[in-house]
Amino acid sequence: MSLMTEKDSRSRPSIPFCLLIIDKDSVMGHGIEMALKGLFSEIIVTSSPVKAMELLQQKEIAVILSEINFPTMNGIEFINEIRRLQSNSAILIASAHVNDQVRGNLKNVNVRLFLEKPINMTMLRKEINAIFEERNTHDKTIN
Repeated sequence: MSLMTEKDSRSRPSIPFCLLIIDKDSVMGHGIEMALKGLFSEIIVTSSPVKAMELLQQKEIAVILSEINFPTMNGIEFINEIRRLQSNSAILIASAHVNDQVRGNLKNVNVRLFLEKPINMTMLRKEINAIFEERNTHDKTIN
């Protein structure tokens, strides 16, 4: 069964986009990677926020899908660091355990979408398509 619809393929960006998935459960991260394969020119999966920071210093990432609860790092501080390194990246958060205070903090750090786990893949693909459309429209107005 293909997870990419005809609309998905029409919405693909004209420039290569990279997705970075950060999830402490590597099986979950690779499952998301398989579900989104074909939508991005490159998908990188890591379970380490430290490794993610290293990648963000080396490579432009269009979309970041991340867990928020890490055993070694505060999630909001992590997002602030992402913003410092790559202010134009679209940040999507997926987590099973988030309280109302953290949800409010996510809005304050410009998180584009919060998804509860298990992830609704239809909603995730819809948001990714919207990001592609916005980026393509932006690129066309610049060129």
